[in-house]
Amino acid sequence: MHGVQRLAVDTESNSMHAYPEQVCFVQIRAEDDVFIIDTVRLRDLSALQSCFGDPSVEKILHGADYDVVCLARDFGLRFSGLYDTMLAAQFLGMERLGLASLCSHYFGVELDKSLTRHDWGLRPIDPPYLQYMCEDVLYLAQLRDILQEQVKDAGIEEELALEFQRVEKLEWSPKGFDPEGWRRIKGAKDLDEEARRVMVELFRLREELALERGVPPYRILRNEVMLSLARNRRARRGDLKGFKSLKRGFLNRYEKRLLAALRRARDAEPVSALGPRKTQKRPRAEVRREDALRRWRKEEAQRRGVVTMVVLPNHVLVDLVAEPPDTLDALKRFPYLGENRRERYGSEILEVLRAADSSSR
Repeated sequence: MHGVQRLAVDTESNSMHAYPEQVCFVQIRAEDDVFIIDTVRLRDLSALQSCFGDPSVEKILHGADYDVVCLARDFGLRFSGLYDTMLAAQFLGMERLGLASLCSHYFGVELDKSLTRHDWGLRPIDPPYLQYMCEDVLYLAQLRDILQEQVKDAGIEEELALEFQRVEKLEWSPKGFDPEGWRRIKGAKDLDEEARRVMVELFRLREELALERGVPPYRILRNEVMLSLARNRRARRGDLKGFKSLKRGFLNRYEKRLLAALRRARDAEPVSALGPRKTQKRPRAEVRREDALRRWRKEEAQRRGVVTMVVLPNHVLVDLVAEPPDTLDALKRFPYLGENRRERYGSEILEVLRAADSSSR
């Protein structure tokens, strides 16, 4: 890849099939060549860092945020000189942002997206899957050129470039296991106290088994099965005969551990229907500032005929609300606001924030 000025990059992960997930393939197009790296077999990609981190070599991705954080998480790769065709289309106000839709619109090419849920960790890999992966990088450079011309015509080059810089710095944020996550399952809020105790233990057991087997939790026990177990008085007392929702294979393998979880539930402390105490509400002043900035942003976007993120991205709006600047010079504390927005909107932003604060007095 020496001397190449730009690369088209994509990845394939197995998030639907493995727990925790991992990047299974990296696809790279360099001029007329497409390289497919099997990252299940090859886990050291440090040789790519000099190229990926070189801002003079443009890396073109579609929906880059996920690829950026996954490549940093799995291989320590960092990007500089990124171009995201999905972000470009979003800034231009396009309604259909998928790569297949954009390739159909601009090139009349119908990309095969039937393998979106494929388990990319499986080996060996058959030729049709290789073709599928190649297509994800074949048209990115050409698409980038078309979109960038429209970006130039719209006069939003700096605004878009700032978003690319922000995406380059994104980090993987593992959520970890939330023991209160069962409360977010549809139907859980209607459980009685005994059923809630059962649900807590089932939720914990599912996580343990998912980590042991390396598969997503939903493939161990579906939400509706856990709810059904928790609601069924006979089942939660350990009588699983005739409980059709549980597959025979699961019972053959895990019946003892399931029964142990049900016993723990019977002896557990009561589980409140309300859950843990909620975090403190945001200060009213912040809420007023945010409402005022959002109203102003919407009106300005309509006036200009652009999407709201061109006027003010959400992440910048949130920062402005939390630490409101009091001078034009203070707006420089917000690097992703950019020079163009500071010059165009600086005074208006300060006025909106001051008016919001004065209305609370």
